[in-house]
Amino acid sequence: MEGKDWQRFYMGYKERFVDECELILLNGAVKVSLMQAPSAKTNSKHDTTITTCSSSKTHKYRASSNTNFSADSFSTNSRANDPALTGTTVWDGGVVLSQALTSTGWLTEHRRGRPWPSGSMRPHCLELGAGTGAVALSLAACHLASSVTITDIQDMIPHMEMNVRRNLEAIRAGPITARSARSPRAFTSAAPGITPPGTPAEDMKPSASAQPIDDNTTDGRACTNMLGPVIAKVPQIPQVYVRSLKWGPPGHDLAALKEEAEKKKSITSRMSQQHQQKYIISSSHNVIQNEVPGLPYDVIVGSDLIYYTYCEETPHTKLLLWTLERVATPDSLIYFALSLHHNPDEVQHFLGLAEEKFEVTHLHDQVPDPWRVPDVIVVLLKLKEHGLNDVVLLVGKPSSEDLPTPIL
Repeated sequence: MEGKDWQRFYMGYKERFVDECELILLNGAVKVSLMQAPSAKTNSKHDTTITTCSSSKTHKYRASSNTNFSADSFSTNSRANDPALTGTTVWDGGVVLSQALTSTGWLTEHRRGRPWPSGSMRPHCLELGAGTGAVALSLAACHLASSVTITDIQDMIPHMEMNVRRNLEAIRAGPITARSARSPRAFTSAAPGITPPGTPAEDMKPSASAQPIDDNTTDGRACTNMLGPVIAKVPQIPQVYVRSLKWGPPGHDLAALKEEAEKKKSITSRMSQQHQQKYIISSSHNVIQNEVPGLPYDVIVGSDLIYYTYCEETPHTKLLLWTLERVATPDSLIYFALSLHHNPDEVQHFLGLAEEKFEVTHLHDQVPDPWRVPDVIVVLLKLKEHGLNDVVLLVGKPSSEDLPTPIL
């Protein structure tokens, strides 16, 4: 079967795994640049020869080798560079989900002008198994989210942070040329005084190199200050976080989660309103930051998360479902795009298991035609009932000694 021009599965090795990737969204109004690195598994098959594919066709999605980052800077045969052997590659599912979420009304029309469960007019989004961060960064750059939290295993943190830095200007600028053409509802700022959910569970950890930032000397629009961080109340610019998140039981049972929530709720109640409303920007990276959004999330996204056949040694399917139960509520929208190239039988197994606790809606016919392909399944999952998320929704920022560490 011959795929569409943009499909990565049909590209040559260098374009598929090595070159910088560029997602062109909203008819060219937004461009998201993603660095890749050849995975150890794929690169082992190409130790002596790297082939390229023709780029003579015009793509809305294309790869480019014009970048300041060199693939040579990675140890391309090192499993440590890509422990999952898949994470530093942009796959077809990521392209489909990024395009579908940003070019349809799935997010902008769902609430019909009503706040999301978090209280924001735009959703707080969590990406699971993000790898390159393609989907979350697309939502942030299109200003379709109040915040995006990009998660994967700890080893993937440097790669995700690199891609965040590459797209900071795009995130700050947003879809400027598209705003007049799109519904203003999509770009509505959060209501005054509304803050994101509180700090996440302990297993969602920031980068080890991250340092807390706190400066109350400035109160205005975000700007670059070479002398230090500045404060900015600019809720229309999405906040971006990178976190490690291990799927499955982290040692917390329901009682432990409730105890954690009650502890932070007590801390939150002692905060001043002034402290709650701070928005922090790191001058070195120009990232708007506030307290890291925690449980629950309004929107959860993931692409190409199913690779391994379920067994005792590779229980990823059930670990993913357990994680979804932990971070979602019945009000959360979970959008997954799953390529059938990796392990089609396990994708069907995953969807079958998901139906036990989630409402599963197939969205194939709703995907815009340019991005609708038979080998990528797009689904919407909604939790059927409250489970682990009978946990207090946390709002605000704790005292300084309890501050979560910003990501960059």
